[in-house]
Amino acid sequence: SFWAKVKTRQYLWGQTEFAGDRFGFHGTGQELLIGWLKAAALFGALVILTTTLLPMLWDSPMAEAVGQLLLAAGFVVLLPLAIIGSMRYRLNRTSWRGVRFGFQGGYRELLGIMLRSFLLTGLTLGLYLPFYQTNLRRFLVNHSRFGSAAFAFDGEGRDLLGRYVLTLLLTLPTLGLIWLWYLAFQRRYYWNHTSFAGARFPCTVTGTGLLGLYAVN
Repeated sequence: SFWAKVKTRQYLWGQTEFAGDRFGFHGTGQELLIGWLKAAALFGALVILTTTLLPMLWDSPMAEAVGQLLLAAGFVVLLPLAIIGSMRYRLNRTSWRGVRFGFQGGYRELLGIMLRSFLLTGLTLGLYLPFYQTNLRRFLVNHSRFGSAAFAFDGEGRDLLGRYVLTLLLTLPTLGLIWLWYLAFQRRYYWNHTSFAGARFPCTVTGTGLLGLYAVN
């Protein structure tokens, strides 16, 4: 499956064109396999430690609850590592006109963003989610490079809050379909606030278009 994923990316990248030239993907199945094994070892060790070893070594009614708490905390700590590793690998293996993309985001910065966002999302009963998603987008874009030039993102979570709340209110009446329009709005907003070398990216995706794709698929 790892080699198949590489072949798929090579095909999709190779069929994507900008200014007359196509993109290239230079990863290998072996690299994806090694990365997956590392992630599986880390997350697997965390699960075994918190759900199996801890209850065995600590004979207490609290062992299971403490194990679940440690498991959740462990996932929060490891998730930024997985996101950064994935972004760094995918961009470093992507090129256009012989120039490689890159990612220079740091673990501590992303961990701080995620810890703060998880806390505020819980305290606000989910209303902070647009801010978290926008902050994550800003981190990923602002640390992305093409050669020596950087991308930039200037969006703000508050610009999505009103549409997000409206989407929550209309979820039941629309049987959840309203989320396709929210995702399209979010995608347009994110790209319209992303720039490179002073030029902004346009995006024209619509909720109706997404609905058509989902319905046919």
